[in-house]
Amino acid sequence: MMKEYLRSIYRVATSATSAEIALQFWIKIAKEIKSEELQKMIGTLENHWDGILGFWHFGGITNAAMEGFNNKIRTLLRQAYGYRDHEYMRLKIFDLPNRKLQVVV
Repeated sequence: MMKEYLRSIYRVATSATSAEIALQFWIKIAKEIKSEELQKMIGTLENHWDGILGFWHFGGITNAAMEGFNNKIRTLLRQAYGYRDHEYMRLKIFDLPNRKLQVVV
């Protein structure tokens, strides 16, 4: 229930002020529940408070695309272990948005 309430804040809050009020209320309720997992989550929210509110300050922009691209680069580097030509590797990185990587498990 608390997880869904926290998710709903992201869907419903339209400004950093309304999000901050809702998050503070969520923290107040979570502290009363006395769950170890919720206490960890409260700590995480408090430690990353400015970054969380940044989601609303910057119009809902996240760094998810950048993180995804960095993961593609890491995957390429793992697959390309041993390449000696740095310029070729650089060109492969620039070509990443044009190709589909397959992850083999």
